[in-house]
Order: sequence, then C-alpha cells, then structure tokens
Amino acid sequence: MDPEETANYITEYFQYLQDNSYGADMPFDLKALWSRYREGSQAIDNLKAAMTVEEIEGKTQTINGKEESVDGYQVQVSKEAFAEFLTATKEFIMADEAFKTDVVEYFDIMANSYKLGGMTMNGEAIPGGEAIWAQLGEAMEQGIDSIGQYVGDIDASVYVTKDGRLASYEATTVIAVPETAAAEDGAAEAEADAGTEAAAEEAGSTAVTLTVKGQYEGGYHMGANSSTEIGISDGVDTVSVVIDRAGTYDKEVYDDSVTVTVLGGESEFSAILRGSYTVADSTYTLNMDLGVDGKTIAALDLAGAVQNLVKGESFDATIDQMKFQIMDEDGMTELSMDMSGRYAVIPLEGGVDMPEGETMDVLAATEEDWNNVAMELFANAVGILTQLQ
Repeated sequence: MDPEETANYITEYFQYLQDNSYGADMPFDLKALWSRYREGSQAIDNLKAAMTVEEIEGKTQTINGKEESVDGYQVQVSKEAFAEFLTATKEFIMADEAFKTDVVEYFDIMANSYKLGGMTMNGEAIPGGEAIWAQLGEAMEQGIDSIGQYVGDIDASVYVTKDGRLASYEATTVIAVPETAAAEDGAAEAEADAGTEAAAEEAGSTAVTLTVKGQYEGGYHMGANSSTEIGISDGVDTVSVVIDRAGTYDKEVYDDSVTVTVLGGESEFSAILRGSYTVADSTYTLNMDLGVDGKTIAALDLAGAVQNLVKGESFDATIDQMKFQIMDEDGMTELSMDMSGRYAVIPLEGGVDMPEGETMDVLAATEEDWNNVAMELFANAVGILTQLQ
C-alpha cells in the first residue's frame, strides 16, 4: 500500500467517524428503517391476523409506584406464521436500498481500516460491504429455516394497562436441539410436529424450553423501571439471563442503572452500569462493576462535566476523575489506576496529515521490521507505566 493510498484511507476513516460519531441514528439509521418497515410492510399485520388471542383473568401490577389493574390475554403464534413473518421482514430489509447503503459503507470503511493494519481473515483480505451484505442475507435465511425446522409454537400471557400499554408478559416455546446429524434428519422429517417434547424425543433430539419474561413498572417512560428474564432449560440444567433497569428523571437530575446477571448452575456473573447527569451544571458520573458469584472483580468510575454542547454536532467532556480497579478473590485491590483528561467530538477541519516518521509497508514487512516495532512499543509502554507509578 503506497503512502497516498494510506493517507486517503485514513482521511476517509476519520471523516466517517466525524460524520457518524454523534446522534443515536448513526451509523445505521434504524429509526428510519423501522418507520419505512411499518409503512411499507404487511408483515406485522399478517402476524397479528394469524395469532390466536383469548381473554384471560387480569391481575394487579405496580406501575408508576401505584397498584394498577391490568387486562390479560393468552396469545398463541404458530411456528409457520412466525416463520412467514420473519421471511417477509427479511425480504423487506434486503430490499431496502437506504439501509443497504448504510451497511455497505460501514463495512467498506472497516475493511479498509483492517487493511491499513495488515489484518486478514484466514489469510485472505477482510471482505467489504457488498460481501458482508450478501452474508447477512444468507445468515437470516439460515436462521429462518432453523426456526421452521426446530422451533415450536409460541405461547404467551400478555398483560396491558387500561390505556393499552404493555405491562408484562411471559412467552414460552420448545426447541428441538439435534444431538447428531441423524437427529437433524429426523427433526426435519418430523418438522410438522416439531415444537413438543414428545416430537423432539421421537426425532432423537433434546427438548429445550425457552422462556422470556418481561415486566414494566413505568417512570419517566414505561420501560424506565423494568425487568427482563430469558431462561433456557433442558429439564435438568437451567441458564438464565436477567436484565434489570431502574431510572428516574425529574427534569433536573437523570439517574439510570442497568444490571445484567447470568445464572448457570452454581455460578453467577453480573455486570452493573450506573450513570447520572445533572442538568444545571452538566456534571455526570458513570460507574461500571463486573462481578462473579457476588464478588466484584473489576470496577470503573468516572466523573466530570459536559461542556460546549451543540446538539447533533459537537461536545466537549472533561474527565475530572477516572479510576479503574481490579480485585482479587478476597475483594482486595490488586491493581488501581487514577487518571483524568477530556474527550471531545468536533467537526473535522481539513484532511488528516501523515504522521512523522518512516513509512512502513505492513504487508511487505520482514520479521526484523516487526521486531523493531515491538521493541519500540514495549519501550513506550514502559515509559507510560513509569509515569503512572
């Protein structure tokens, strides 16, 4: 790769980052895709029409801090209707030129950035956007085929408020997981009856029950305080993923926290992300904890302020304190680093200048060249660590 080509890739990469670094809709405008999907596809309407819905006894649930009566419905979706819904959705997505343009551009930029680093995939160049787009279509097709072959009907209990907002739900289905290649053939032959434990056993497969539960307790929006649980069980072992969210916003202070807990056997892994933002002085705090079996193994704490905020264009954030810690089995700190600095997103002015130093062709570099680079990186790392002590 010659220096001019390298400079073009670097300029293109940083310009893309600048254009897509601020705003929730980028680099893929999923909100616009969703809008086009709702207006231009009949997939959701067809799925609703295929559902079997019966009214069941309601219940009482806490919403916005008060006990509220919610209406209940039993919903059943056949695996055929669900597969048709997924097929129609896949066809709409693959035919959406605007979304395709976003995806292809993103992966073209990523492929060029990998090329700059001399990275390959199984000895070949990293595929570009068009190839990734084709692979996406193939992956969705394979996923839909698997659902039609192995996933059963979906049964759900759904509860909604008097004004039609989703309050809670519990959905279950049975998945026939093939244990051998012969079982895959058997599952395919028994496809019409798949989705029951008896059919899975007859086809030589393991029946796995997938359960998804959700409860929404409201706040500044319905999902501000909520809980979602995904459970997978084969009748002997169970693995669960629980996502709890708690948030408040009173137009002065915004607080939010998300806890993800993974439970399997006697083990437990947790990740907790907490954040707060004060409108008056634009200060913020951000905390993240990782834990195993109830003990914190790593923690990151940040505090600072957001300055010069221009919505949709730029911002400048100071980091007054950033502390990173790693703990041992007894909860004692093994490693602790305290840092500070700033982070900014601003418009790119002009192109990107080539850095000083000798140009290195990473594709033609010799072992000696790479050894020299490694030694230089090691020396710089030692220098940084010395400053941290």
